Amino acid sequence: MRSLTRTLLTFLACALLTAPALAQNPTGTLGGRVTDGKEALPGVAVTLTSPSLQGTRTVYTEVSGDYIFKFLPPGEYKVNFALEGFQTIDTTVRISAAQKLPLDAVMPVAQVKEEVVVIGSQETVSTTPQAAVTYDRDLIQALPVTNRTIAAIVNLAPGVTNNGPRNGITVSGSQSYENLFLVNGVVVNENLRGQAQDLYIEDAVEETTTSLSGVSAEYGRFSGGVINTLTKSGGNTLHGSVRDNLANDSWRAETPLTTSREDKTNHTFEATLGGFVLRDKLWFFTAGRSFTWDRVDQTYNLEPYTYSQDDTRYEGKLTYSPAPAHRVIGSYMSRTTKETNYSFRTTPAELSTVDTARELPYTLLALNYTGAVSNNLFLEGQYSKREFAFVGSGGDAAPGDRVNGTNITYWFGTFYDAGSPAFCGSCGDEDRNNENYLLKASYFLSTNNHGSHDIVFGYDSFDDIRLNNNYQSPSNFHFFIYEADPSYGPNGQLYPMINGYVEMDYWPIFRLSKGTNFKTNSVFVNDTWRLSNAVTLNLGLRYDKNDGKNSLGETVASDSAVSPRLGASWEINDSWLLQASYGRYVNAVANNVADRSGGGVPSWFGYQYMGPPINAECDADGANCTFVPQYTTTETIAKMFEWFDSEGGLANTSLWYDSPQIRGVNEIVKDLKSPYADEYTVGVTKRLGARGMVRADYVHRTFGDFYATRRDLTTGTVEATVDLAPGVQITQEFDRGYVVNENKLLSRKYDGLHMQFNYRWNDTFNLGGNYTLSRTRGNWDGENSGSGPITSAVVTYPEYLDVKWFAPEGDLLTDQRHKVRLWGVWTVLSTKHHSLTASLMESLNTGTPYGAFITNARVAAYVQNPGYLTPPTTNTYYFTARDAYRTDTITSTNISLNYSFKMQMGTTALEVFLLPEMINVFNQQGVWNPDTTVRRLSTFDPFTATPRECPQGQATCTGYNWQKGANFGKPVAKEDYQQPRTFRMSVGVRF
Repeated sequence: MRSLTRTLLTFLACALLTAPALAQNPTGTLGGRVTDGKEALPGVAVTLTSPSLQGTRTVYTEVSGDYIFKFLPPGEYKVNFALEGFQTIDTTVRISAAQKLPLDAVMPVAQVKEEVVVIGSQETVSTTPQAAVTYDRDLIQALPVTNRTIAAIVNLAPGVTNNGPRNGITVSGSQSYENLFLVNGVVVNENLRGQAQDLYIEDAVEETTTSLSGVSAEYGRFSGGVINTLTKSGGNTLHGSVRDNLANDSWRAETPLTTSREDKTNHTFEATLGGFVLRDKLWFFTAGRSFTWDRVDQTYNLEPYTYSQDDTRYEGKLTYSPAPAHRVIGSYMSRTTKETNYSFRTTPAELSTVDTARELPYTLLALNYTGAVSNNLFLEGQYSKREFAFVGSGGDAAPGDRVNGTNITYWFGTFYDAGSPAFCGSCGDEDRNNENYLLKASYFLSTNNHGSHDIVFGYDSFDDIRLNNNYQSPSNFHFFIYEADPSYGPNGQLYPMINGYVEMDYWPIFRLSKGTNFKTNSVFVNDTWRLSNAVTLNLGLRYDKNDGKNSLGETVASDSAVSPRLGASWEINDSWLLQASYGRYVNAVANNVADRSGGGVPSWFGYQYMGPPINAECDADGANCTFVPQYTTTETIAKMFEWFDSEGGLANTSLWYDSPQIRGVNEIVKDLKSPYADEYTVGVTKRLGARGMVRADYVHRTFGDFYATRRDLTTGTVEATVDLAPGVQITQEFDRGYVVNENKLLSRKYDGLHMQFNYRWNDTFNLGGNYTLSRTRGNWDGENSGSGPITSAVVTYPEYLDVKWFAPEGDLLTDQRHKVRLWGVWTVLSTKHHSLTASLMESLNTGTPYGAFITNARVAAYVQNPGYLTPPTTNTYYFTARDAYRTDTITSTNISLNYSFKMQMGTTALEVFLLPEMINVFNQQGVWNPDTTVRRLSTFDPFTATPRECPQGQATCTGYNWQKGANFGKPVAKEDYQQPRTFRMSVGVRF
């Protein structure tokens, strides 16, 4: 650890000296107005001191009595107001990252020499038009949260859900890839699904701020929320910690579907160390984390297997202040994750599809400069880079090995995989990186009659970089078995039963990737105009220009967008404030959507298996099949390929069941726009004296410019010649499609009431929490767990669908009507050597919607082909409303105790702590992920018929068109339940 720290410090010192550009770190702003009760007071010396600050900072009020401090590191500050002839005022405040804290002062004329101490502001809920909430390390340390990841911390905030694919975070109705996650100013969004990558070390986190609405024009490339996480810095005293987090699978209660648990204690070790090299000049901070985790997972037939993860993280940071009000920061983070027995699907059908070994390395570099040129002019700069790779992720069979390298997916409402692991671990690694430059200046203008202006303007350039040849499997084949569950023999071995509709999908890559560069170049200006003591306006404008090049170097996105951001707040009196805002938020172009016609993108040819039944004995007409286990998965795959080759293999186009997709030929991306959201908010804030605050905001958002693939009679045809296999060349004319932005047929909107409060009852008891009442409605979910953002087919062969059953309006998958988070922190005992804190958190999430639908409704027989070359034969059909059903309401009561023993060792105060926690104390067993299997029983005319539902469980369904699966609405795996009662514990030392 010592040698690593020395290496990081040396590297960062060199980087700071040689860097051509520097980077922003999330900081706070403090500003206000000083008067004598009636008139403004110019020339007042306002002085800040803080353990978070190198030295002291002093500014003088302008002619209007206004003052401002920029680039303040988050933390507790002492503020002193002094002017000859007036009483001196001292107060304390808390500054949060990415927030502006207003602090006014009234200085009476001094009758006698006197110093006045007033109670300062400890607000973590913003009072500006930008609705934001900050959770610092002390609160997260005290609360029994499910874990300390960014996603878990953000999910404490109002207006936030984790209902996106793979529990993705959504903010104010957004899709889960539409948020902006920053750690020390560096974008840590994963390039495809947009979720935050956990690069940081939990004990190193200073605070996390979530901006929910009314966001400044300084931020772009999002239409959800902006999340700023800041890690610790050094200081003028040495401080550090060592912590061991203990967890054990057997410390988790069983769900009704748990078959086994492993009784092994897993340890996550964390260590931090910070201090100074030169007091008030050069600070350092280092941290490390080591984690090994073994967990028992289960296949579909409840066969247990052990998933293991070995995760190592490091962080190093230098903070240098060459002069007061100037600061240079360099930070570096790395993480290496090694996984054993990783499953792409939550529940695999058999163990062969589990990836035995893969590695995920991450690095993050940020270089920062902030400086006050004068009391009025401030400068900021940024350079940052984040790198991430998948190494050996996927099947390890040799490329082209069809028997051992083919993946099978069962789909019967839920996906289950068999055969080879998904994707190809033997075909090369995948890189997902980003690079960011930012230059920003702020000017503070104060006038006698027209208030003061805090004007921020800047330039922001962000590059989304991805190098990937997206092989779907080592063989490029992927079989789909529809409307069937995995079938097992008496020995528990999977024997794929092939007796119906099976797709033999072929995914060749004809052009290899050269790497993408999806750049967004932006300029912005934002003016916080304090018009009077009571009224403050926010006037912002952002201009984003896309320069998106796909993995062949072709420009596919070159549009531009203007985003106005307007806000106003009115301080009615010392207790009540009103806020309102309007803003347009414009996303960056989604990498995988814009690159659909680029290199490394697999084309698709869908063949239908029409050979003899396998592992089944059927009547002569193919009906009434009986399961006869005989051939394993690899043997079944071999027999299917044997039949396929006998029928001509890839060259037999008569086996195609749908129109091929030759990316770059029959699907073109050109002039793609960025999706956006328009937001309107009104809010009210009530200060509860100096002890707390309540804030409520109504947020309305409408989303637009959704991604879609247009293929109709106006898009024409195109001819392509491709080599499907050695010696197999095919020339084919296709219906051409274009990836476009669609607004007429697709919709998504959000309405939410976000309420939050905090109240410090006394020095020993603190209450906090929030409530959200919301609705997300429309007909476009827009993403899935496999690909992240996707394109809609609502304008693909439009004659073969009706929007009312293909994409009906209703509550979307992320909709959650009610959300509650309530917590209390009680200091039970506090003496010289002992302290004990107890906390409780209650959470409630109402259920999310789902409907009954199929993706293979027969449509071709009911449409007169208007002239397409390869029209679809099937389509998606909703039998019910998309929101006909709801998952369970999930409630959980969590508790924790935090005991510490303090002792003095020389000049160092040493604290030994013990932190036991229990999640879901009452072991609630709500189902959040039910089975949604639906079976098509017979064909019907989707344009005129009303399909008849066969009652669930009824064996004879003659005359019916569809039936829910036997487990529809029920859990089928232990992960489908909420987290069961879980005990865990942390022990450690702080100083």
